[in-house]
Order: sequence, then C-alpha cells, then structure tokens
Amino acid sequence: MQRIHPTLVILILTLIALALRLYQIGEADYFDDEVISIFAARASVMTMASSISDYSVHPPLYYLVLHFWMEWFGTDLTTIRLLSALISTACIPAAYFLGHRLAGATAGLIGAALLAIAPFQIFHAQQARMYPLLSLLVLAATLSFLAAWQHGGWPRWTLFICCVAGGLYTHIYFPLSLLALNLWALYQSLRERQFNLARWTGLIGAQAIAGLAFLPFLPQLFGTTSSVMQGYWIRGSSMIDGVIWPILISNGSTLLNARGDQAPIGLTIIVVAAAATLLSGSYLAVRAAIRHDESAAAWELLLLLVWTPPLIASLISFLVRPILLDRSLIAILPPMYLLLAWVWIDIRRSRMATLLATVFVASMALTLALAYRVEPGQNDLRLVAQRIAVEQQPDDAVIFTEWQSFDTALLIQPDLINVYVTPSPGQSKVAYVGEQEWIDRLRYIGWPHLDRVQPVEAFAKDYRRIWLVLTNYNPGLPYQIKTTKGWLDANTRLVMERPSDRATVWLYELP
Repeated sequence: MQRIHPTLVILILTLIALALRLYQIGEADYFDDEVISIFAARASVMTMASSISDYSVHPPLYYLVLHFWMEWFGTDLTTIRLLSALISTACIPAAYFLGHRLAGATAGLIGAALLAIAPFQIFHAQQARMYPLLSLLVLAATLSFLAAWQHGGWPRWTLFICCVAGGLYTHIYFPLSLLALNLWALYQSLRERQFNLARWTGLIGAQAIAGLAFLPFLPQLFGTTSSVMQGYWIRGSSMIDGVIWPILISNGSTLLNARGDQAPIGLTIIVVAAAATLLSGSYLAVRAAIRHDESAAAWELLLLLVWTPPLIASLISFLVRPILLDRSLIAILPPMYLLLAWVWIDIRRSRMATLLATVFVASMALTLALAYRVEPGQNDLRLVAQRIAVEQQPDDAVIFTEWQSFDTALLIQPDLINVYVTPSPGQSKVAYVGEQEWIDRLRYIGWPHLDRVQPVEAFAKDYRRIWLVLTNYNPGLPYQIKTTKGWLDANTRLVMERPSDRATVWLYELP
C-alpha cells in the first residue's frame, strides 16, 4: 500500500486547524483586550509608531497589520478575529518544517497535528490579539536561524534579521525565545570547542541590526514594561511557576481554571495528564540529548525553546518584578509538541509511549469539549453601556473611572453624551491612571473631549443626574469609592444601584 505523501498530510492538517479556529469564532462577545486592539489599530500609522505606549503595553507590529486588515476587509468582530485565525493556521506548516528539519517528517507531522488541535492555540486564534503572530515569528526566526547557522550567506541572515525585528516589534517575550537560540549556539560551539567566526559574526551582526531597527521603539518599551511590571493584574511568581505554567498551557488547562461551572474532576484529569506527559517527555528528551549522537543538537534546541522562556520569565518575576503570564508563553507550544512527538517516536516500542500519547490527546479533546460545550457569555461591560444608552437623558452625565468600561462604552455606544473620566492618582498607564495619562490615552484614540478628564465636583452641578460606573477589576476602586462616590453620596440623592458580575452602576440625582 502506497504511503500518503507528507505534503498532502500537512495540507489536511492545516485545513483541520483552520476549521477548528473558525468554529464559533464570532460567538463570543468582545474580550476587553480586543477592544484595546481595535482602538490601537484605528489610529494612523504615524500615531501608532510614535505613541502606541500611550494606549497599549505591547509593541505596534500586530496593530499595524490589523490596521491594514481592517481597512481592506472590514471592522466587524468576526472579520477582525479572522486575522489571528489565519496567522495561527500558518503555524501548522511552519511547525512541520521545523520538526522535519530537526527530527524527521513523522515527528513534524505529529507535532503539527498536536498544534492543529491545541486548545490554547485555538482559543487565542479566536481573539484579535498578537499571540498567534508571536508563535509564527518564533517559528520563522528559528527556521531562518538554522538555515543561516548551517549554510551562511547574507540572504539567510537577512531573513533572520527580519524575523527578529518583527518578533521584537510584536511582544516583549520574543527575546526569551531568541535567548534560547543564542544559548544553543553557544553550547554547540563550546561542545565542539570551535567558534566559527563566520557563524558568530552573522549571528551577532544580525541581532545587532535587528536591535538597531528596534531602537526607535526602545524608549516606549521601557515605559510599557514598567507599566506592566507595576500593574495589578500580573501576580507574583515563584520559580516553580516556570514549570507549572508550561504544564497548564500544554493541553489548555488554563482555559478552564476561571470557569466555575466545570467539574473539578475533569480539570484534575487534564492537569495530571499534562504534567505526566510534559515532565516525562522532557526527562526522556534530556536522556536522548545526553546520548551525544548526531541528534543531540536537535534535542537540545527543542528543550531550550520549550523551557528557556518560562524559566527566565519566572526568574525575573521572582527576583525583579512579576512578568509571567500564561498567554505570553504561547510560542513554546510548537517546539513542545515537536519534542513530545519525537519522544513518542523514539520510544515507540514502549507501551509508555502509546499510553502517554493517548492520554495527552484525550486530555486535549476533553479541554475542547469543556471549553466549548456552553454558550459563550456576553461582555458585562458592553451590557452596562447599552443599558445606560437606553436610559440616559439629555441632561445626564456619565462617569467612567478606568479604561475597560470607558473603552468598551466608547466602542459599543459611541453616541453616549456628556461622558466624563475621573482620574486616579499615580503614574502607571495600566493601573492607577492619573490625569495626564488619561489625556495621552484619549488623544491617541482621537476622543475630542480631553477637557472632560475632571474630578466629579468640577462638573456634577451642571447636570440633573449622574451615572457612575465602577468595575471590580480596578486598582483605583478604593480611591474612587472614597472620593468620586463619596462626593456623590454626600451631595446628591441615590436613585438606583445596579450591580452586575464585573461592575456596579449608580444613578444619582442632584437636588
């Protein structure tokens, strides 16, 4: 019986991956960060390049691509998300090419198949964010690096330069994967006891040129990383988190952690399956690398690509400031699946390989079943904005105190009138947003009412009623309750209080 050609198999896997990423792509409501993406991409190219840090904590490449995508194909939510789905789908053949180069066609196909059905990849492929692009650029950088390292030549190093520059302009985690490539190159040179001048000149020179290309954004990078590190939404980490997070994202366990309606038994099974598979697979890969045969360098590269980003990020989080976040680790999944596929092939005569592969794939299927078995919920902040728009009267003012509720309202209900922002003290663009930070943010998105960044007492008496929106996910909440809500409680009459899952809306009437 004639074997199916790998090209046909990878084509089928790519189509399956695309179908999974398109399934229910428009069902879920806006995610908060998607609102950021849309406003960031709406700005002009010059505004994006010069002041993206006034609005987003990420570099501008994804927003730039999304900007032109929206111009060419439209701005409805499904169309916007389609960009991420296509980029994520492109990772399937890229993963195959990397696997084929390092471990052979069979390992490449199995790794690509795992990536095609990976719940964590599918989830982020259905959001208008930069994480699939980060995965694709890490794969592209690795492939171009291997080609240039082995064969040299300025065209190959030029391609590597473009991939590195693109990765730097996509996400602050890209340098962690780049570090893995450099560690691998250093270890190979030390093991061979020979530093090839042409190789190292190309590697160092290529990264220096890419770094120079990134230099214009460097001042913004310092501001954005400072904001992220000081933000309230990334919790502190211990060194063990550098092992835990790769386990959790390997089969999508993190997608279920926040779901209170999931049976804990199902989640436990998924986590245990991921831990058993990844830890045993990494151990066997280390053993394979220690054999020092002709495949040792490939084993070492995959191990470094998988474990360098989470371990370095957890070390920084432990020693400096928290930066470890599950979705930022998405680029380790393609090499992780290639590593597991190669391990299973390497011990294919063992029942352990069959058991590990079966259990892990079954845990992926269970994650998908649990994650997509219920109707997607609506964005609570969108509902808040819609209700206010229906009930607002011409002499009402609406107060927002943080970016999530304000941005969502501005996107969903741009016709809201008499909207104000009450700033909180502090300088962080992520957490406690002061007056100047709000003005910079609003100027970026083109909001024409910059004079409406005021404390409540400065404008409240010009209106008959005041709507106040406070969200739970807001580090300035104690300050806003004490000052903004405190002033309204003391000087107006409470007419209505409407709590919801993520926000509470108060309506006050002035005497």
